[in-house]
Amino acid sequence: MPVIVSRRVFLSAGAILSAVLLGSCAAVDQFGGRIEDANRNSQHANDQETLLNIIRATNYRPLTFVAISQVTGSQTESLTTGLPTITFGSGITPAQHIGQISNSVMSQAQGGYTSNPLVSTAFQNGMLAAIPEATIAYLIAAHPRDPVLFSTIDALIVKVQSTGEVYRLDNNPDEDSPPDDKSLQGKDCASTVTDEPMGPHFFAKTAKICSYSDFLIMARYILQKGLTAEIVPSTASKSKPAAGAKKPGDAGAAGGGGASDGGSSNPQGRFCFDPTKSGRGTAVPQCTIFSKLGKRTANKASVVTFVLDGVGVIETEILVKSPLGVYELLGATLRRPWPRKFPYATKQGQALIGEEPFVNVTDSSAPCFVEVNYQGSHYCVPANSQNTPVIFDIVQQLKNLSTTPTDLNAPFAARFVGN
Repeated sequence: MPVIVSRRVFLSAGAILSAVLLGSCAAVDQFGGRIEDANRNSQHANDQETLLNIIRATNYRPLTFVAISQVTGSQTESLTTGLPTITFGSGITPAQHIGQISNSVMSQAQGGYTSNPLVSTAFQNGMLAAIPEATIAYLIAAHPRDPVLFSTIDALIVKVQSTGEVYRLDNNPDEDSPPDDKSLQGKDCASTVTDEPMGPHFFAKTAKICSYSDFLIMARYILQKGLTAEIVPSTASKSKPAAGAKKPGDAGAAGGGGASDGGSSNPQGRFCFDPTKSGRGTAVPQCTIFSKLGKRTANKASVVTFVLDGVGVIETEILVKSPLGVYELLGATLRRPWPRKFPYATKQGQALIGEEPFVNVTDSSAPCFVEVNYQGSHYCVPANSQNTPVIFDIVQQLKNLSTTPTDLNAPFAARFVGN
């Protein structure tokens, strides 16, 4: 007996099969969400590492850094189907009267990452070396001045010209004496140090016992005078080649591309004063754009001079921290927080920090910007914090600037031996 299969059945089956296959392809091609997840996860990992290292610094523990060098992901989906199996002829069993369609669906998603502990000599040297002033200038271009300068300045070496006395004010909370120091008469340094300099002996009263508190007040004063950092062209002069030496570009000359001129074309940085950001008069050196004819002044890049109200002319050398020094500062700040409103100088900085401490880390279970558990304790940066995420961004960029391409590809072998 002839078997007639409706053409409509074939068309419907084909349409269904095509729709399923096209839908499957569309699902595989929608990778934007996975890229977003990778972006969020890698940034979250960086934030957790930053918080963890700050907590380690608070507890005087070694810091450890890991670089994520690669994030991979893949997804496959497949569908196979067939038409019904129809058996013709005599002697057909009851089971063969049933048309069977074979189907199989498979979906698979995989992800992975490659990380490298940053232990190379180059990385360690970068983390221990003083931050270049050019880097500080770049950071100020991308962040408010207050968190950058209050994080990266290591100390102010202050010389009072009227007395010739020199004082060192350290950006380190551990440099403040405890309240049981007899010279503090039972007070703490935050309440002992006045908000404004009070005469030529301002530093002599508290600089030795309240170095950090004096630093905060002095740094705020200098920032209110417009302290910033700028990029200036390198002043290195080209050295003359020795007699008989081949000139760059000559046949056989080393690096014949002209790199052996003895000079440096890399931009340099320096501290300077921007008079448009000053509410306390002028100071030198002024930033290049405001200098006469745009020339650099004769002052050293790290030395600034200004008139301090009630004290007179002050010459101040600015020392800069290393990236590891910044982590140690954040740890010390968390260990010994400034008990008053943190003295940011600019309106932008004051609006950024609000009533927060310099580093805002709590043990709250409220929503967190980032959180970690360390040695049985819970640490959380509140989700509404503004200043602390900016601090995190600064230290992460300093770490990235200390990381070389070879650090990302260096193998790290581990050998396990067991009984």
